[in-house]
Amino acid sequence: MDGNAFMSLSFYIDLSRKLLLVSGEGEVKAQDIEGYHAFIKAESDMQYCKAAFVDLSGSDVVLKNIPVRSIKIMARAFKHEPLLPLGAKVAIVVNNIFAHGLVRLFASLREGNVRVLSFKTREDAFAWLEIEDVKIPTHAYIKISAGP
Repeated sequence: MDGNAFMSLSFYIDLSRKLLLVSGEGEVKAQDIEGYHAFIKAESDMQYCKAAFVDLSGSDVVLKNIPVRSIKIMARAFKHEPLLPLGAKVAIVVNNIFAHGLVRLFASLREGNVRVLSFKTREDAFAWLEIEDVKIPTHAYIKISAGP
């Protein structure tokens, strides 16, 4: 990634399935996720979501410069201001062992009433969420981007 790279998080709320769909591209930094939390928390349709599918498995997604301290802060924020209701499931699909470890650390520090698991494939994540494969409609994206 060059110095002009950015992370874009896109989301779509599928009300018929009560599902939050999130997709990432580019370089993921702690401030991207923190900004995403605040932005999506304000979305009124979030109250209807019972699960979330987060796809960070794209070949261009890079997790870097996310110190453990930032993961602790994010876990605390998601715990005290949850996006999803009690008992919800969050499936996060990642493309490497490092990212898998970061998700597991986040989930263990979060200790909430929302279950967060990391997956290597979309199929495994969908099976755990008990839903069929879905795509985020490109026309419905709400993009949150952080500059360099």
